[in-house]
Amino acid sequence: MDPIDFWIWLANHRQDLEDFLRSDFSDYTPYEALHDQLKAYSDWLVPELTFDKVGKHVLVISCDGRPEGIPDAKALYDAFPVIPGWEAQLYRQAGDFWGTNINGIHFGESDLLVFPRMDFDSGQYDIMLYVKEWEEDENEVEVAAMIYLDHCLGEYAVMTRLRYIAFAPLEEAPEEVITLTELRTLMDFPPEAQ
Repeated sequence: MDPIDFWIWLANHRQDLEDFLRSDFSDYTPYEALHDQLKAYSDWLVPELTFDKVGKHVLVISCDGRPEGIPDAKALYDAFPVIPGWEAQLYRQAGDFWGTNINGIHFGESDLLVFPRMDFDSGQYDIMLYVKEWEEDENEVEVAAMIYLDHCLGEYAVMTRLRYIAFAPLEEAPEEVITLTELRTLMDFPPEAQ
């Protein structure tokens, strides 16, 4: 499927998607159809639907943290035509700490702490992410923590500025840990300034 084929499909089904966004989310059929269409374009991408500050519908084109999807996401975003009432957003964007419920998991800012180490050769960070209620092989908690990481740092930064991410229980965190917001501030400085 070409990018424009995907956008034609979205334009033809936008009313169903708009109704879904305003619904109680008891019927995921429109979202599932969107998901299937995006997967037909690229296996690396997942859709997220939201509203912007003025009420436009927004399709977030996410790689779901997989850098392999960057070229496909960029090509799809670059092909976005004018669709009345809609915008496209490339990746999950950085923002203030975002306390929401993800599949029944909710973190406060002090529930996700980071011990970062910079690799000066690459300019990338290796981080140990200390997570409340994390246990080995606890995939749902790790997925939720990664979504929080994407929303605080920005998905593109996570894919390109973090080299390695490991998880550990919050109770094992050393004193030198920082919050996700502090990590975002740290990453804004060039390596030579640290």
